[in-house]
Amino acid sequence: MILDNKNNDEKNLPEDAMGGYVHHSRLFSLLPVLIILLVSFSVYFNALFNEFVYDDLPNVVENPWIKDFNNIPQIFTTYFSAFDPNTAASYYRPLIHIIDMFTYAVFGLNPFGFHLVNILFHACTSILVFSIAKKMLSEFQPSAYARVFSPAFLMALLFAVHPIHTEAVTWVSGITDLSYAFFYLLSLYLYMRSETGGRINYYLSLVSFFLSTLCKEPALTLPFILIVYDYSFNKMDFRLTRRTVRYLPYMVLMAIYFVLRLNALGRFAQGYSSIDLNTYQYVINLILLFSQYIQKLILPFNLSAIYSLHPLTSILQPKSMISLVFSLGIIAFAYRIRKDKILFFSLCLIVIPLLPIFFLAQIAGKSVLRRGISIFLLRGLSSSWSHCLRVSDCLCTSRILSSLAFY
Repeated sequence: MILDNKNNDEKNLPEDAMGGYVHHSRLFSLLPVLIILLVSFSVYFNALFNEFVYDDLPNVVENPWIKDFNNIPQIFTTYFSAFDPNTAASYYRPLIHIIDMFTYAVFGLNPFGFHLVNILFHACTSILVFSIAKKMLSEFQPSAYARVFSPAFLMALLFAVHPIHTEAVTWVSGITDLSYAFFYLLSLYLYMRSETGGRINYYLSLVSFFLSTLCKEPALTLPFILIVYDYSFNKMDFRLTRRTVRYLPYMVLMAIYFVLRLNALGRFAQGYSSIDLNTYQYVINLILLFSQYIQKLILPFNLSAIYSLHPLTSILQPKSMISLVFSLGIIAFAYRIRKDKILFFSLCLIVIPLLPIFFLAQIAGKSVLRRGISIFLLRGLSSSWSHCLRVSDCLCTSRILSSLAFY
């Protein structure tokens, strides 16, 4: 009734007053986006003056591919570091070289330009987090003025400033994670809009998904995220056989990616490991890695550019038992909140993008905590957190905390 009176009052406003109301409403709808942009740049402004470090030297400074557009065919038909004959086939991420190529065309080998591109990707991804969260919480629309401090806005700010993103944003080679996350979330957002926004959003979602796969392998999990999204938010109209038509083009693009990858690498995934583990020990250490990911997200202390894995050999070790209890808690929590669409979908955003890292990549003795996955860990948990900001859902907070208290 209050809403009806508000709408009637708006209809009775003079034309000039109505125009001013709409103008101010649009300004306030843009204000959160502008604040997110400003905050994203502010927290990483000092990174603009950093130099090239670590992998930046071979991947950018000494990379002949990014210095000539004639190398584009070779970029798409060979593996990531094929420009160096002393390296082995490892990754297929051609779009990274294309991004670096355009950055080099504008800035040369000035590291300022490469750091600027990283921050731009991070800022745009933060805006996508805001847009996706706002779409997920669309049934709880605040007034134009209240939107400035809405749960979606606060969640995007948390995403923008969280210290776990420091490595990906401040390290030039972190563009791999930043670009794949941007195109991944853009594809998801466009898919969400395609239900009501016309077919163009659906087609653009397909394009963005394919671009994401050309940046990093975890992008291949997006079709499964879309299935979970439809199951969670379109449950009344969800029939997997009926929805298959919408998922099929994504699967076709995955097949095209695999053909390109096999042609470039000669195999599906990396086939070596610097640590000798049997199957039993491999599973134990996967559980450990999952716990470490969540720990760094919730308690971002002692962050480092490189993390060393000290492999476990028995489930009876204290760290193994704590990690196992934590993982079982996550599974139990997922089952318990499966009917809460926002919490369930958010939890899937935590787990599903992790799967390629755990099951397709090597377990090596160095750099075992990859940067990009933190984006989806934070995306999922902060979405759950924003949902709990509603007074009617305060009990959800205790459920989320209980699922995280095992570690």
